[in-house]
Amino acid sequence: MSNGLSPGFGGLTGIDDARDVQAREQTTLDKLLETENILIHGETQGWYKDVSVEFGRFRGGYTFLYDRLTQLLANVKFTEINLREFILAKANNEYQEDYSAALGLFTGCLLQILSERNTKEGKRTIIYINGQGNRFDYLFSHAKADDTLVVDNFKGDYILHKICNPPDKKAGNIAVLNTSGDRICAGINSNIWNLFIINCCGDYIASEVSERSKNASISNLYILNANGNYIANKLAANGKINDVFIVNENGDVNLGDVSARNGRINTLYVVSISGVINISSDDSLAGIMDMMEKADITKINAQELNMYDNTVHVDKAVLDQYKIRMQETGAEEKIGLLKNLQGKRYEDVIEILQKHF
Repeated sequence: MSNGLSPGFGGLTGIDDARDVQAREQTTLDKLLETENILIHGETQGWYKDVSVEFGRFRGGYTFLYDRLTQLLANVKFTEINLREFILAKANNEYQEDYSAALGLFTGCLLQILSERNTKEGKRTIIYINGQGNRFDYLFSHAKADDTLVVDNFKGDYILHKICNPPDKKAGNIAVLNTSGDRICAGINSNIWNLFIINCCGDYIASEVSERSKNASISNLYILNANGNYIANKLAANGKINDVFIVNENGDVNLGDVSARNGRINTLYVVSISGVINISSDDSLAGIMDMMEKADITKINAQELNMYDNTVHVDKAVLDQYKIRMQETGAEEKIGLLKNLQGKRYEDVIEILQKHF
């Protein structure tokens, strides 16, 4: 008996049943990606296309993005894992400079919102992201971090640029590992307990840290195995850093204008550095540079050595004091743990960071 359809379409009689099947439920990652599309590609497109590379408008831009993102995500619960998924989903794409900058601010806002929510619930915010060698310029730019953040194995410029702490809380541990790009951790003017930069290469790494604000204070800064030029320039020009440890650094014109204006470093440890080094032309460095171990002393020019001959000590005793200080602060153990995070399961990494940081 004919049903009015050709024989080949007889199976369509059950199509009404198929219509009852629900569409795939939107995941948290889908919601974050959709929000990013609405906010950056839609609402802020005119703004972010005017953002200059020198971040002239970034302060107002971050506030705008944060306020709007808080509204859009009011009913969206996301976790550290969702944040990691979003970043890996957006990494390694050829973005225009202005879009990359806006996307970096977006990741910073996500981190701040997550941290604030966790604080209200009495939970810690521990972030570990292995970028698997992918590129993500401006990652976590201007973010407000208050606990532990570890960025590992990325490529990109301005990673963690001007990251800071919330007004009422000092950030705990910030670390960038095995990452290449210019201006990594540059322009940080905030309050942080420990800032680790390990196995990184690029120009202007950690430049202008504690440079602008006299209220900026970092307890300990560790720059280990860094390659590049202009590393740690204008360090603590106005702000304060308790201890600075720079170990195995190679490059030219590094450590320029350290503590150049009203800033202060309690102790600067410099161990095994090569390259043409401009330690500083400012006399104020002499007062704070009471410990220094230099592997190849001939690469510091004679004028600098004469200027600081009363305060720069090149002997085994200084190296021994450096090792003692590393043990006293617990830094030796922390650095060892950070160096060995790669290759471990994500759950194991988080457990290590919860226990030791």
